Amino acid sequence: NGDHVRRSGACATQTCEEMVGLNHFLRAKLFAMLEAICASDEAVSVILDEDTAINTTALRAWLAEPPQAKLLRAQEPLYAGAVSRAAVPQVSGGPGIVLSRSAAKRMCSASCGKLVDPLMHGKNGGGIGGDAFLGKCAQLAKITPSNSSLFSRQPSWAVPAANYVSFHRTKPVAGKYDFIADPRCSIITEAGDPKRPWDVDYRCMPYFAVVGAPKAGTTSLFGYLAQHPEIVKPFTKEMQLFTPIANLQKGMHMTPASYTGFFPHINPR
Repeated sequence: NGDHVRRSGACATQTCEEMVGLNHFLRAKLFAMLEAICASDEAVSVILDEDTAINTTALRAWLAEPPQAKLLRAQEPLYAGAVSRAAVPQVSGGPGIVLSRSAAKRMCSASCGKLVDPLMHGKNGGGIGGDAFLGKCAQLAKITPSNSSLFSRQPSWAVPAANYVSFHRTKPVAGKYDFIADPRCSIITEAGDPKRPWDVDYRCMPYFAVVGAPKAGTTSLFGYLAQHPEIVKPFTKEMQLFTPIANLQKGMHMTPASYTGFFPHINPR
């Protein structure tokens, strides 16, 4: 909680303290869900957020893959956008995590509960969130996560790869990266710190932004609008927090159940 954070000296701002509190809640929620799965005798346990959509066709195809294919994929390097260099593998910020019952039980016995401690701070005191917590817990259980192209922010069947507009925190240098060849993109501000050449702002026109309170359905709206045939989604979605999460404005506590009815049902295939 906030008192523990202030005594720890890890946070210097109110926003930092609020982020630590939110991430602690997400870790505790995921740990409780994991324990519930391990204690259940059901043949299948599926837990989704109210605003989560799942492609059952892709899920069945992934479950039908032989274990050897999943193991080989786990050893492949990950790439971000059009930048031709390996990125650090991570299990966070993605579309979802699928656990087998044996993996869940191994994670339950891997002392993951210590990761829920509110004093477990990450970089800059922010702490890790729910999906990153599962990734860390899998590491403690000596489980190697793998990534499947069947589940991605930008499905391969939605937009041809040649039409992607990719957003990176890497300074676009002429002739070095493929994405700068896109005429729709232009640099707005250069990096102010030479030690942080990737800290550059640029924009691809025309564009639009979906702005709202955290967990208020912006991701669902973003995905719904991006299904229009004339809209090209970025390879990754950038997130900016404009208001403190723990101090929401009046009227911003709308639950997912109250807005999901506004979205027409769309078959992802």
